[in-house]
Amino acid sequence: MSDASIALNRFGLGGRADAPAPADPRRALIDQMARFDARPGAIAALPGTPVIAAAVADYLEELRMVQRDLRQERRAGDAMPEGEAADPARQVRQAGRQQGRDFYMTAAG
Repeated sequence: MSDASIALNRFGLGGRADAPAPADPRRALIDQMARFDARPGAIAALPGTPVIAAAVADYLEELRMVQRDLRQERRAGDAMPEGEAADPARQVRQAGRQQGRDFYMTAAG
């Protein structure tokens, strides 16, 4: 297999039909790898792993606190509220799911 063929079939992607064979295949491949950007602007603009992990940790902590408060209220015999307010843990879970969807939609755009 020629150097030009190897350079055009880099990484198993194949060459484009409209791309001419490079004059110096080895240099062309090295130049292409030098131009590679592992974090293009769209990815770099996303919230980082620490931000998302902190949001998940906050969500889990809030859910634990709400569930603990509900258990304490049930033990104390307090009257449970009706309707939406009857399940604050559900509200926290819904907010957590919405936040997860927001992170995903930002990433998938």
